[in-house]
Amino acid sequence: MAHAFSMKPEEALAKLREGNERFRKGENRFGSGIGLDRLKDVTGGQSPYATILTCSDSRVPPEFIFDAGVGDVFICRNAGNILDEVILGSIEYAAAHTGCPLLVVLGHESCGACTATVAHFRNPDMHETSSVDDIVRRILPSVTAAPSQDDPKAYVDGVAKTNVARVCAQVSQRSPLLKSFIDKGDYKVVGAFYRLDSGEVDWEC
Repeated sequence: MAHAFSMKPEEALAKLREGNERFRKGENRFGSGIGLDRLKDVTGGQSPYATILTCSDSRVPPEFIFDAGVGDVFICRNAGNILDEVILGSIEYAAAHTGCPLLVVLGHESCGACTATVAHFRNPDMHETSSVDDIVRRILPSVTAAPSQDDPKAYVDGVAKTNVARVCAQVSQRSPLLKSFIDKGDYKVVGAFYRLDSGEVDWEC
């Protein structure tokens, strides 16, 4: 099961930071990482340098945000970037079987899942489908833990950031495998927050 880590977590984080800087400046090199030559390079296996758990929101495309090509990043997505058993298993797989040394939990501005959870908190009788309600249930502790804000948008963004921090903590709490990698210094979990208007990623939120 063990796979050698592809690089140090700090190196992987630096690559993501550099990629986001190119994205914000409009200097993406994305096209160079998706051609036929690159496809041939990864046909025999993958060695991504980062796993990114982010929201399904169509405005948050991680490959573009971090200027990453085919085989560079291992993506896990759902509404609200929550941690369930399938997502956790996918993250563990990336670490153990591909040597991916870094997990980034990426929340974002004006998150619809967090907005819905805030609305539910204020009106507990409001329900959608059982599956949507399950997403709300998982985010709800972040609503009560987030700092109070008078501005509705600022409050939702605070909930999104709190949710990121909670998910980061849950990873090592719920995965003995990943915790062992973290304790050895081979693996790192980082929280981040994406700003829709500027394309900037705030780190360690």
